[in-house]
Amino acid sequence: MAVKKKKTGKEPVPVMVPPEGALRFICYLASLFMPVAGFILGAVFFPQKAAENRTFGKNCFIFMAAGLVLALFFVIISMVIGYVAGSISGFESGLSESYY
Repeated sequence: MAVKKKKTGKEPVPVMVPPEGALRFICYLASLFMPVAGFILGAVFFPQKAAENRTFGKNCFIFMAAGLVLALFFVIISMVIGYVAGSISGFESGLSESYY
């Protein structure tokens, strides 16, 4: 991510340039698997005026949301599988018996 100087009269204003190529793909993967990274990237690039920057920021927010939904889905699925496996094995009936 390079910073370009944009001249608007008095002093140059730094403008962030979104990553390109493989680095963009890595940023999207980071947004998907680490939602905090997606939030930070989205918060940096979305408020900028350039359309390419806003699109990159919006995509980071979308991947962040998809990662959160995916994580929630896997937590629910693992809870269901644990409950089903416990009920099939008869684990509840083993708790009431005592070996001592």
